Amino acid sequence: MPGIFRTIIIVAIGLGLGIGLWGCSSDDSSPTGPTLNSPENLTAVAESDNSISLSWSDIGEVELGFRVQRVLTGGSEWAQVGEVGASVLEYTDTDLEEGTSYSYRVVGFTRTAESGFSNVVAIMTLPVGPTGLAVVDLGGGEVALTWTENSSIEDGVKIQRSLDIATGFETVVELAADEVSYTDTGLTLNTTYYYRVGAFKGDNTSVWSNISSILTISGPENLVAVPEGDTQIILTWDDESPLEYGFSIQRSLDGTAEWNSLASSLDTTYYVDVRLPEGTSYLYRVRSSGRGTESPFSNEAGATTMLSAPQGLKVEQDDPGTLLIQWRDYSDLEEIVALQRSLAESGAFQTLAELPPNTRRYTDSEFSGDQMFDYRVRVVAGELTSNWSAIANVTTSAPPANLRSTVLSDTSIQLDWDDVSDNEDGYFIQIAGAGSQSWLPLSDVGANVTTFSDFRLEEGTSYQYRINSFVGEGDAQVNSPYSNPIIVTTFPKTPTGFTAERASVSAISMSWLDNSRYETGFEIQRALAADGQFESIGIIESNEMSYIDIDLDVNMTYFYRLRANQGMQSS
Repeated sequence: MPGIFRTIIIVAIGLGLGIGLWGCSSDDSSPTGPTLNSPENLTAVAESDNSISLSWSDIGEVELGFRVQRVLTGGSEWAQVGEVGASVLEYTDTDLEEGTSYSYRVVGFTRTAESGFSNVVAIMTLPVGPTGLAVVDLGGGEVALTWTENSSIEDGVKIQRSLDIATGFETVVELAADEVSYTDTGLTLNTTYYYRVGAFKGDNTSVWSNISSILTISGPENLVAVPEGDTQIILTWDDESPLEYGFSIQRSLDGTAEWNSLASSLDTTYYVDVRLPEGTSYLYRVRSSGRGTESPFSNEAGATTMLSAPQGLKVEQDDPGTLLIQWRDYSDLEEIVALQRSLAESGAFQTLAELPPNTRRYTDSEFSGDQMFDYRVRVVAGELTSNWSAIANVTTSAPPANLRSTVLSDTSIQLDWDDVSDNEDGYFIQIAGAGSQSWLPLSDVGANVTTFSDFRLEEGTSYQYRINSFVGEGDAQVNSPYSNPIIVTTFPKTPTGFTAERASVSAISMSWLDNSRYETGFEIQRALAADGQFESIGIIESNEMSYIDIDLDVNMTYFYRLRANQGMQSS
């Protein structure tokens, strides 16, 4: 019976340990315990700058778990850093220092025993990787990369580039430690590139940074800015990319101050900047955008708005022979007002006057004859100018020439002149007393008329006459300068009731009525026949009304005539 009891106990123990030991001997020695096999094939992978992943093989069947131990490589003070359960064959060690070499070993354990140690592996954590990678298109097949450098132990920085993430990255360049920027050149325009950057120490490379992509979109070129008047600047540029979705425009006062956005998503290569102040300088730049990226800016183009131009230019008659040119002034910056004139048929403007600022009128008398003039005006301040005003034109005619007179009677005269104009619409005739400057309009006559008679005059009175031509009518009428004035004196009134009768055999007595208030005397003339040659026989003082002709031949017939004199004028 004792042998049977021993066998039952051994079976129970064998079932508890799962080893199947069966005692069949009748000796009294103790049973043999289970053997724990050491873990094998321990490997380590550096996952980052502060974590290492471990894995191993388990060839035992009875352990309750595994303990992970760590020591700084080359050290001797092993410490447990982790524990995992049975059948767990991996462990990640965290909170490590970057670029530090650690050694690891693993041991299995039961409640009462431990296995032998696994193989020892040594591994170094990675450098701390760069962060915040950003890529900016510089144009011309160049991009600028920038990032934040976080490692204190790196040997350098690797930059990798890809055209397609699915096909992987290739190293573009390895930079020295602590570099935080790089310019990649020689790229193909209108192509998408992907970049990542990592720190390396020896053969170890950090976790890669974020991936940043850039479309090397072609930027606009040949930006040109041209002022259009005092409130607008016109922008044009060349579209060099087939991929852009639109254009955006920025403006600055001097290129160093803040750039302000004017417009975005434009689908044209033309833009008009409006409502600008006069005489103000601006700088512009434009760039294209497409698929979440923007091209570099174009060249900067500058323009200065023009000064505000004069308006409402008009030309009117001032005095005959002078033209009044007037306009409205809208500029606050002008230093000079420039007035120009041209003969309409030539079109060549010449400066007529440079006037002080804020001048709004000018009188032009420097012309003659049949002419058509164009006028224009603008304002100037240094190198800045306004646009020219709208052109105002006027037509002038030549004044009549060779004004002359014929006295017709004591109450009438006739004026004659030479028409030297080809475009006059008529003539104005003025009259004034001798020595007077108070000219009064007398009459007007039509084009090509060269004579005029004045019948409402006083006898023996001197008058002044002048005449000028005119073109147009109403406010558009322009008068030529006046002719030279002429002075004309009407005849004194002719004596009436002139009779002659024989006073003796050798004398004839004459008498008449004096009708003039202005005569200076009378002249009597005598002839031997009515159609004969009359000769003066006497000058008689004014207001006399009789005369006796003596010492005549007997039996002769005489013919007499009488006129009143006033200076050189005679009735």
